[in-house]
This record gives sequence, structure tokens and C-alpha cells, in this order.
Amino acid sequence: TMTCAHFVLSLICLLSIAQETCQSSSSSLYQERRLISVNVGDNVTLQCLYEDDDDASLIYWYKQPLGKQPKIISTYLKYKKEGTFHDEFLNNTRLTLNMTDNTLYLKISDVKASDSATYYCLKYSYQFKIVRVKGSMVHILGGALAFTIILILLLAFEEILHYAALNVIQVSKTGRKRNITKTECVYSTVKN
Repeated sequence: TMTCAHFVLSLICLLSIAQETCQSSSSSLYQERRLISVNVGDNVTLQCLYEDDDDASLIYWYKQPLGKQPKIISTYLKYKKEGTFHDEFLNNTRLTLNMTDNTLYLKISDVKASDSATYYCLKYSYQFKIVRVKGSMVHILGGALAFTIILILLLAFEEILHYAALNVIQVSKTGRKRNITKTECVYSTVKN
């Protein structure tokens, strides 16, 4: 189980990842696809690829629905080759963890609208503390109102740049008439 200290440290570093408070090492963490669009009922597999030889590490999956705080989905203990789901995800048969070489996969079967969120892969190393955090947005297609968010966070020791693009698609359904789609885009950048 994850201790309170690990959880607090994980969230602090997750929220302040662009600052130098989290140390980094020579290891890397990758999530290949940052925006994934799927239909309700489809299956989606998120992957967290990391490069290092640190067997004393933990890999976490977090889920952050739009406008809500991140929730921990799972913890994977690399040296035990063992994964554990937490809280509301504990008995969710639609979620599975699979580890091959240096990639941890999170599979979501029979996707539901409530699965729409940003999924973060976070690696905690006892030696280096938090090493890397990467995120992928899962966008569920369809519905009367859909949001697409692209969020890029650059890590410590790099130039700080926060960028967000919000794409709002409103679909109005009328009796026998053709569906009318209205799209609005908002972009914002802040460079320090």
C-alpha cells in the first residue's frame, strides 16, 4: 500500500513539476500519445515507457477529470513486479495493468463517458525522489458537448512554458433536421 508521505510527495511534485523542487536523474519517462480519441464502448491502452535500471521504484497511474483533482488509480512496484489498484478503481474489472520490459500499460475496456480525463504516469524512485511525470488526455467522442484539452508541461531545468488549447464542440440535435455543429477555439500562452 502507498503511505501517506508517498502520496503527499507525489501530489506536491505533480503540481510543481516545472519547478526545481523535484530532482531529476538520467532516467526518462514517456507517454507516446498525448491526445487519444475513442468512442464509448471501445478499448484503449495507455502506455508508460521508462528508461532506467532502478528496480527500487514505484510507478503510479493517476486520473484527473476536467476541473477535478487527480485521483490515484494504481501503484506498480517494479522490484516485485506487482500492481495494485486503489480506492474506487480497486474492483473495477474494466481496468488492467500489464508490464513488459520497461513499459507499464493501463488498459481501459468498454470505455465510458466517465473515463474522459487526463491520465498521468508518475515514477517515484527512492534514490531520486520524483523522476518524471507525463500525461495523456483520453477524449471520448460523441455526446452533446465535448471538450478537448491539450496540455504540455515542460519539466525542471528547461525553459518554463505553460500552454493550453481548449476546443469546445457543441452539437445541437433538432428533430428531423441535420445536426448543427458549432466549434469554438481558445488559445492561451504564458511565457516566463
